[in-house]
Amino acid sequence: MLKEIPERITYAQEKLIKLIEERKLRKWCLENGLSHSTIYKLATGEKLPSYPIVCSMSHLVPPIEWLFYTDEQIPYETQTVLPLEPGKECRYVAAHKKDYREMAKKYGLTEIQAYNIIIGRKKPNLTFIRQTCEEVNPIEFFIPSDEAEKKTTVPERGDIASIKGKNFLVLSEKEANEKNGTFIACPVASDENGIPLVCDCNVSGNIQACGITSFPVKINPLILGKAATETVDAVTKKVIKLVSKK
Repeated sequence: MLKEIPERITYAQEKLIKLIEERKLRKWCLENGLSHSTIYKLATGEKLPSYPIVCSMSHLVPPIEWLFYTDEQIPYETQTVLPLEPGKECRYVAAHKKDYREMAKKYGLTEIQAYNIIIGRKKPNLTFIRQTCEEVNPIEFFIPSDEAEKKTTVPERGDIASIKGKNFLVLSEKEANEKNGTFIACPVASDENGIPLVCDCNVSGNIQACGITSFPVKINPLILGKAATETVDAVTKKVIKLVSKK
């Protein structure tokens, strides 16, 4: 008999509860080398999911489904990935080796807490990962850094790119980016000044045309979504206007 479950459950719990109701959970656990008692407790809320557990099941249950409840909309594509091997650092950690102090201030952590997550051996917890979701696709916490570096993403005009936790609107065309090995982008900030961002992803803010800069393609930015054509055109006109004044 299924034990009483919380009124609010995550998408991952919903999947596991369905297996319980269909009397398939034990078989599913045996087939995938998982502890039936542990997975059952995760499903019913008796046990909270930890980062290592979510990593170990990332090929079966999309990690993001542990972070959002069924009454919430998942802001990114749900995807499964191969389990992160013990000792391997994830893409997010690798990207913040040099700026963990800024990360601490941004997310209300002490420098020691941030140091332990990024430099030390302490694993990020799901609460922290959820906290970063406004700007970072949580899959970055479950992808090995070396695997991410092998696959270079060439951004294209209109892309919303995440670079070291900060969001940018890409203005240059993909063909030029591939040829030059660089791309041009403007930062998206919470500053009231700027052009409001309209896009198809969970990113908000105003685009700072005066902050236009170039990045090497090899930094392999994470693409979060696409900005509306009208927004891209408006920013481009603003940049041209600013440049022509110099």
